[in-house]
Amino acid sequence: MPTVFPLRIASYLLAAVAAGLLLYLVAPILTPFLLSAVLAYICLPPVDWIARKLPRWLAAAIVMALLVVGLAALALIVLPMVERQFVAFLQHVPEYLDWARGRLVPWLSGTLGVELNLDMEHFRQAVSDSLRSDSDILKTLLPKITTGGMAIVGFFTTVLLMPVVLFYFLRDWHEIVRRIEDLIPRRLHPGACSIAAEIDRVLGEFLRGQLLVMLLMSAYYVVALWIAGLEYALPIGILSGLLVFVPYLGMLVGLLLGTLAGFNQFNSVLGLVGVWVAFGIGQVLEGTVVTPMLVGNRIGLHPVAVIFALLGIFRRAVGASRQRGTAGCLAPPACALCRQRFVQILMKQLALILAPPPAPALENFFPGRNVELLTLLGNLVAGREPERSIYLWGEAGSGRTHLLHATIAGLSAAGLACLQVSRGDPIPAHSPELRALAVDDVQMLDARNQRAFFNLYNQLRERTGIVLAAGDAPPARLKLRPELVTRLGWGLVYQVQALTDDEKALALKRHAASRSFDLPDGVIDYLLRHLSRDLPSLMSVLDALDRHSLEAKRPITLPLLKELLRPEDDSAG
Repeated sequence: MPTVFPLRIASYLLAAVAAGLLLYLVAPILTPFLLSAVLAYICLPPVDWIARKLPRWLAAAIVMALLVVGLAALALIVLPMVERQFVAFLQHVPEYLDWARGRLVPWLSGTLGVELNLDMEHFRQAVSDSLRSDSDILKTLLPKITTGGMAIVGFFTTVLLMPVVLFYFLRDWHEIVRRIEDLIPRRLHPGACSIAAEIDRVLGEFLRGQLLVMLLMSAYYVVALWIAGLEYALPIGILSGLLVFVPYLGMLVGLLLGTLAGFNQFNSVLGLVGVWVAFGIGQVLEGTVVTPMLVGNRIGLHPVAVIFALLGIFRRAVGASRQRGTAGCLAPPACALCRQRFVQILMKQLALILAPPPAPALENFFPGRNVELLTLLGNLVAGREPERSIYLWGEAGSGRTHLLHATIAGLSAAGLACLQVSRGDPIPAHSPELRALAVDDVQMLDARNQRAFFNLYNQLRERTGIVLAAGDAPPARLKLRPELVTRLGWGLVYQVQALTDDEKALALKRHAASRSFDLPDGVIDYLLRHLSRDLPSLMSVLDALDRHSLEAKRPITLPLLKELLRPEDDSAG
């Protein structure tokens, strides 16, 4: 075991490094795929609903068409408005400069003692020159934009590729999820599916709560800007509310557009006060009341926890890159998932503390047809058995390893100097103090350990020590050194008989009783019919079922067992 465990860990680390390297290499082309996956996840419920009556490819096409129409309508409303407001703002810049030179600069000089030497005429001439074709500002900006040729190519590639990828994601989402699920090792399957189901639940609740926040904040900004007297209150308010999905982005974009529109409409700073107050109050309400109440309650976070998460993102976003600010929209669901996983880990630890799995012992071994062998080993531990060499063999899951470990543990408790060797452990060639040796999986011994075992066997036999060994075949069929095979056959050789289904059922009931819960017959029948039939695997599932029952605060029933083994059924439905 000490050799296999590091090899397994090394293989996991190697796989993680390979996956990280692959992600690093393909990072430049991941953007359309990630964005398409996010959009597909958001649009999945309407596609599933339409697919009940129409082919799924047609449902995906309908939802994509509605999405494109909505985005195009929003762009047709917002972009012309932004261009008109920006051009009008630039046209009024000379007036703003005259106001700054006539009032702001003297006020700063007389009140604060700050002297500003601004070349207003030069700045005003530069602005006027830049507006020689102000009716089409995009023509002015286009030559500068085209300097980043590769960036433009990448942008249009992303725009053209996203609809294709999004269509396939929407059409084949459940099939993709099933294929990913098939890659999960079966022993990790219940836990991984449980985590995935929890992520799906939290993200679903987060998106529904965030949609309510967007609608409510859109209505607030429209009404507040209308009260402030802003002419473009409707489009600016709707856009500001829709962009609150990304923390602080809606307020910043709306504040910029509202300020531009206010400058053009009011021609004074005083007229902008109402606009600024509207956005200030809106940001406070959204960050401290609306989002914590509508989103926090849905994902299981206290409002204070949501405020804490959003403030943490604000500190990271101020002066940070665009990617950090965008990633902040996932702060509340990430906190909820962390909280959920913390609770699950805590409950699992409490379950282990309250009902720890019993260590291998002769007392907790269900004998079945191995009553004579169990009695013999009990006598050996008690010092009433004259035979000092015993070899156990049987198929995997028969209980030979349990008996080996239980016997050597009993001998150690009796005060003997013992050594237990599992697969891959080095066997010392010489140990004068040793009085009892247990070697498991002898069929896996390499040449060096075979020689060491042979020498140590002879030494223990000379000092009337105890040698216990276990393997998957009788000595005569082991492919080991002939002299070692002879030594293993010198003492008693017992075949450990595997349990029948009835014996396994009794063993499972006894194991359940040792963990202080009742096991219904229907659960036992399902375990024996649908899962691996070796007793250690069944015991492991039973332990996991016990922990799941404590976490869910529900009694152990057949539906609870099916939920543990196939948690994806709920999310797929």
